[in-house]
Amino acid sequence: MTEDSVPPTKRIRPADAATSTPPNETLYLNNLNDKIKKPDLKIALYMLFSTYGQVISIIALKTPKMRGQAHVVFNSTAEATAALKALQGFEFFDKPIHIAYAKSKSDAIAKRDGTFKLRLPSSSTTSSLPPASVNAAIAAFDADDSAVPTTKRKREEEGAVAYANDSSNDEDDNDEDDN
Repeated sequence: MTEDSVPPTKRIRPADAATSTPPNETLYLNNLNDKIKKPDLKIALYMLFSTYGQVISIIALKTPKMRGQAHVVFNSTAEATAALKALQGFEFFDKPIHIAYAKSKSDAIAKRDGTFKLRLPSSSTTSSLPPASVNAAIAAFDADDSAVPTTKRKREEEGAVAYANDSSNDEDDNDEDDN
């Protein structure tokens, strides 16, 4: 079977995928084994990709739309390029990894270089909010951590003291009722 007889959606051209987007620090991975648990996948990806440079972030979501995909963010474009060239088609959990440069800058890189902008969901929730409340929400998000009050409410303190002084346990009371 020649490449021309394969439907375009089934055709894989790793070199084209890697060069169709300009090189950047973030790699987009797909064709990952979606049977692997998310924490195990992140650890395995970190161990594999950290040999090519400093990995800043790994984003692996298990939602139906993002299953089998991940983003790996490197400290530099050179590190990302080295990993892409070395690991393209690498057998990872019995499946060859497909790697390309990400289409957009990752949040980790945008925060680092000062170009990060909060993305609001494009749902009816935000469209029903008045612009002032959206701006206030953005301002609150951008506010310094020192602006957040650190004192506890009185009720929280009283509840903690009352709980600590209570020597009886509800589970013990339930056991006695069952007898």
